[in-house]
Amino acid sequence: MSLFKLGMLGKRDVIIGWSECEFCETWGENKSYTARRCLYFFSIPIWPLSGRVRAIMHCSVCSGAQHMPIAIVKEQVVKARQTVEEIVAAIEVGQDVFDCDGKDQPCLITLTELVQLIISFDDIEYLEDVCDRLYSANYMCAHHCVRGKVLEFLGQGPAAAEAYLQAIEAEPKETHALFLLGEILMHTGNFKEAEQYYVKAHRLAPDDIFLVQPLLEVYENTEEHEKNADIYETCFCLVPRLVHEEWMVENYHGVCEHVGRTPVVG
Repeated sequence: MSLFKLGMLGKRDVIIGWSECEFCETWGENKSYTARRCLYFFSIPIWPLSGRVRAIMHCSVCSGAQHMPIAIVKEQVVKARQTVEEIVAAIEVGQDVFDCDGKDQPCLITLTELVQLIISFDDIEYLEDVCDRLYSANYMCAHHCVRGKVLEFLGQGPAAAEAYLQAIEAEPKETHALFLLGEILMHTGNFKEAEQYYVKAHRLAPDDIFLVQPLLEVYENTEEHEKNADIYETCFCLVPRLVHEEWMVENYHGVCEHVGRTPVVG
């Protein structure tokens, strides 16, 4: 056992959030904070190894996190705000996509994906302002999706689910709102309730693999193996290269075995 270990010293500006870890893919608590990397002897800090950095969404399960020097964090805050402003401007003129470095990106998906990062940068007041502006301009679906994502990250699951329901009421055919509601219901163990929203999103956009894949986890947890086999085959049809993913083919074969079904792949 080593007497020395690496750690973080002088944590401050701590933000506690809830999200799926990008490293271990576990849903749970994370912390963002400003600190210095330091070498410890047992529990005693003996040598700082860096200037102050911002740890972004430090996972409570695997300890994975992004670490950014403070100067870069300030640049990223500016960049994130600029992107949000570009998205809001596109929404205001009725566009579903915006120009991001010469490539069209979906407005609502990108906007909600930025929420966690912006809160981790300790800039939640800016998001509150964005929500107010979207509400004042009567862009209710976008308003509720952003508000829901903020509430979700802050660990207020039921309130977030209610916000996503309001987004769906505003725009019943918005697949991303359906996806967000299905996602938070699944994370809280409400798999059958999540199913109806994922299925509806899939029916509205049958060629979108990202709306299909969550159903694999839903049916795995509800042990509906016949439905799960159907979803695997839909995924293989939509993205043929998935037939080369050994873990996915193996899982599919296991599901087929449960129901006495002959696999069509592998």
